[in-house]
Amino acid sequence: MEFTTSNKFTFKEYLGLQMYLLYSKLWIKILTITTILYLISYGIFFALHRNDILNSDLYSFGLVLLAAQVYLPILMFLVCLLGYKRNPRIKESIVYHFSEHGFTLTGESFNATFNWAAFYKIRSVKGWLILYQSSMTANFVKLGKDDLIHVQELKKYLQSQNLKVKITM
Repeated sequence: MEFTTSNKFTFKEYLGLQMYLLYSKLWIKILTITTILYLISYGIFFALHRNDILNSDLYSFGLVLLAAQVYLPILMFLVCLLGYKRNPRIKESIVYHFSEHGFTLTGESFNATFNWAAFYKIRSVKGWLILYQSSMTANFVKLGKDDLIHVQELKKYLQSQNLKVKITM
């Protein structure tokens, strides 16, 4: 089991992956469902009681939920934009090398090697392989169609090493 792949991030790919990871969290799903239910109930109450609802605590609470749902994607977009612009390594063409010994990243201005024990968990999401070094730090590898066979071999190898692996393709 040894293979190499390479890619170069575009801002659209980076933003799409970050948004997907954000909206895959349970608390975001609960917040979104709560906001939708609030909007439905608010519409019904407003139709029945007109101006009485504007003075209630339910209206104020709903505005906070609605503001959070509106500003969260905007804030995420701005954070991704600043992160992408300020980190020149993200924009480089990066070569990823996988082997039994570890994982190597080689960019135009950097080179890093990790052994498999250094990873907290490894998972796949929508054509991406995410290698978590901790709960907050990860390496993202965009996988091509020809990489799927190699990824399955990698999954079997990593599971034999008792690593936390959640790869589905």
